[in-house]
Amino acid sequence: MVGQPKLQNQWDQEASTAKLGKMTKAVANWKEEQKKEKSRSLRAFAQDYDVDPMTLKRQSEGGRSIHEFNATKQKLTPAEEKTIADYIVHKCEQALPPTPSQIRSYAEWIRKTNHPDKPPIGETWVNEFFKRHPEVSTGWSNALDTQRAQALNPTVVKKWFDLLEQEVEEKGISACCKWGMDETNLQ
Repeated sequence: MVGQPKLQNQWDQEASTAKLGKMTKAVANWKEEQKKEKSRSLRAFAQDYDVDPMTLKRQSEGGRSIHEFNATKQKLTPAEEKTIADYIVHKCEQALPPTPSQIRSYAEWIRKTNHPDKPPIGETWVNEFFKRHPEVSTGWSNALDTQRAQALNPTVVKKWFDLLEQEVEEKGISACCKWGMDETNLQ
């Protein structure tokens, strides 16, 4: 969104990604450095790349990074979390944003289906999910003043009816089943 400030977790995520990239580059170059007859010391090399020498040593010997370790603790795979993010965006496009409990229920259903051996989704999982996926943001809606509420925007109305028509076609709803939409929704 234009003019939208970044959240702290977005800054943290970008810093973490930059740090991971720096460490990956340092590990690759350290392995090349060790092949030389006269290689520099680990401490001096790590200082040049601004990384921790012990972390550099451990990862160059095949150890896991903190990102790889944390990925093993995730209850859902990145692809499954992407599916949930897409689901949220799709529901928001329909003007029916899911509640945190609905998101958690959907994630729990995916976990039970694909990973029954993993522990259940926790109470704070949705908050952590939003931190990992800044493209799906949350916010409070503001009440509209009377003039704005009464003003009709033809573009928005057309978009809503186009979306309705698309849903009717996708689900194969016949004309005899469309009635009382303002009171009871589609039956």
